[in-house]
This record gives sequence, C-alpha cells and structure tokens, in this order.
Amino acid sequence: MKAKRAIRRGLVRVNKKIVLDPSYDVKDSSLVEVDKLADMPEGYWKLMEVERVLKSCIVKEGDRVLDVGSSAGGFVHFSLMRGAEYVVGLEYSKKFSRQLKEIEDSYNTFSFIMANAFYFPLKDLSKSFDIVLVDLTVEPEGTLKVLEYLGSECVKNIFLSIKIGKRRDVDALKREIGERCERYGYSIVNIIKLEKSEFHAILKRKM
Repeated sequence: MKAKRAIRRGLVRVNKKIVLDPSYDVKDSSLVEVDKLADMPEGYWKLMEVERVLKSCIVKEGDRVLDVGSSAGGFVHFSLMRGAEYVVGLEYSKKFSRQLKEIEDSYNTFSFIMANAFYFPLKDLSKSFDIVLVDLTVEPEGTLKVLEYLGSECVKNIFLSIKIGKRRDVDALKREIGERCERYGYSIVNIIKLEKSEFHAILKRKM
C-alpha cells in the first residue's frame, strides 16, 4: 500500500522518468529511485492535499504552531518544512514517542509533550500560537471538546480534522460544528470533505 501511494504521488522514478501507474512493469535492469518524501507520515500528505484543494496555505512561514495529536509527526514535518517559527506537539500515545523524539533531535524549533490533549493547559507552555492543528483518532464529540478547550484559550486559527466515525449524518455534524464555533467565538473559513471517513474545518477567531 505504501509503495502504491508513493507511485501515485509521483515520488517514484524508473530510469529517470516519473511513474504514476502502480502496475507499471519494472525490469530487473531498471534504475528505480524513490523520493525521500515517500517516508513522510500520512498527516503530511493530508495537509498537502487540503492546501491543494483550497489553493491557500494552512501553515505560513513564521507561524507559531501547536499540533494536537501529533502521532508520527506528519503535521509537524509539514509545519517545519513550511518555515514555522516553532512547533509544539501534544501526543498521548507513547507508541509515537520514538518518532517525535527523532524529529526533536533534528530540529531545535520543535518540542513535544506526552500529555492528554483534553486537559493540558496551554498557559503552561508559556508560548503563544498563530494556529493549532488538531487531528485526533476520536469520535467527533471528542474533537469538539478540544474546540471548547481551545476557545477558552483565545487561539487565533484552528485546523480541525474530524473523524465522522459512527455518525453518518454529516450535515447535522457540520451544523453542530457551526454552533460550537459561534459559542466559542470562531467563524468557519472553510470546511471540506476529501474522503469518506473524515472532513476538515478551518476556523478563525472573531475579532
């Protein structure tokens, strides 16, 4: 599956030519080259696709970024490569600590904390953020709970990846997000659905 994704993303060359068909017949004598971006976690490609569809930047150069639910570091890599001033990651699962530590050792502009995103107080970070990226493997209600928590911290911009999960009434869920945004002082800039299991919302703090 990983090899197929790399090919479809144009990251594989055979004899110096980009190959886009996973069924392409490669001979034993062929020179096969794979771009190092093929190893990027899926979160990196998720933000790339969102930006491509929206034709606008999620993370801008110089942004101060909080990544809630860092997992293997896809959003972290994306933000650092976009030139973020600094990135702070919050991750609860210890199984991702090794990948995040490797990124931390490679970039002095990244740090991470193993903590529960639902309860960790942002003021304890002694940092301010231009944008918060949220991608949690939880039901929509869990992500909306984080929105409530972030709203109380007056964060400027929020990017939410919302897993549809067991709730199939997507329109009702979008209405609920809109209501929560109003309650916590945010407006929805964009909301898009790129695949069956999740959609993405970009929120901006009302002045």
